[in-house]
Amino acid sequence: MTLSMIGRVTLVSVIWSAVIAPVGYVLIQLMLHKTFDLSPVPVWTLVGGVFGLWTSVWIELLPAFFAGRRPWLGIVWFTALGVGAYAVLSLLLGAPLFAPSWKEGLLQAAFYSVFMSATIFMVSAVKSESPAQMFSAMCAGFIFQPVLAALKLAPVADLQQCLYGCVCAYLLSAVYDRTARAAYKRAFER
Repeated sequence: MTLSMIGRVTLVSVIWSAVIAPVGYVLIQLMLHKTFDLSPVPVWTLVGGVFGLWTSVWIELLPAFFAGRRPWLGIVWFTALGVGAYAVLSLLLGAPLFAPSWKEGLLQAAFYSVFMSATIFMVSAVKSESPAQMFSAMCAGFIFQPVLAALKLAPVADLQQCLYGCVCAYLLSAVYDRTARAAYKRAFER
């Protein structure tokens, strides 16, 4: 896939995210509070666009760790990246993320990073890139809300919000996959 195709696919994913995020926000408000407040829609459009960009970049980046002559090194890279990201986020938040102590937090980060990297490693052997991209999107979606909290754009890092992000990123990966297939098809038809 060329850089121009990746750019096109990413742009379409960002646009879809920016459109879907406020729609989802309004539906959640209607279901939970029976209100119809449209004032935060521009903010959610922006958050959705950034979420789409973040997820699309990681959809391409994480499986790249498992490409090449030594794909098992991807597990090492991914684990180091996961534990490093956890440590940086925790430092920015001023406390260990989702853990009572630093030791426990770093152990959990290492465990989940190894688990996710082993999962991506196993699916990277599949001819289709879709499974690796799907798991990469779920990783990106899970970490997005703590990043917002560390940047002081969200009140606190919330596990439930992380899981919502994971689910949303899973859906976004389907949009990304269809968009990538369409970009491939158009490129080969030329």
